[in-house]
Amino acid sequence: MEGTSAFPATTGRGRLPTLLHASLSVSDIEAAMRFFMDCMGFEADLLADDLTDEVARLTGRSGLTVRLAILSRPQDGCRIELIEFHDTNSVPHASSGPVPLAHVAFAVGDLDQELTRMTAAGAAPLGEVVAFPEGRCVYLRTPGGAVVELEELPQVPDSAG
Repeated sequence: MEGTSAFPATTGRGRLPTLLHASLSVSDIEAAMRFFMDCMGFEADLLADDLTDEVARLTGRSGLTVRLAILSRPQDGCRIELIEFHDTNSVPHASSGPVPLAHVAFAVGDLDQELTRMTAAGAAPLGEVVAFPEGRCVYLRTPGGAVVELEELPQVPDSAG
């Protein structure tokens, strides 16, 4: 079916939904913020501690409170939400346990160099570096408990050369 897509070119008001941010559940928002700001070049846009009513209504769970941070990188427009949940019923964060339920992937130019830099900043590999046909990658648990994937993509030859 040449020229067609599984998704329509427009929806609703004339355009497809736009991704606003990725969200990671963390156990220590300050540690997570430091890591993403120091190692990934993010800047803090918002830190909120007063969203109890809104979050309880949004999730349908009374007694749920959160600390929430929005971080962004002006150079590429990437936005991440870090969210620290607190509940009398002990809400596990999505990346807790041996198998991460959620992560965000970042492309890197030199996986070994970035892995060394990020482990020095407190991140810990969940396993080993694995090579796939698309490139090498590794999962890291960051300070604060989020999980990120670093993926080294093959270099694309410069078309001008």
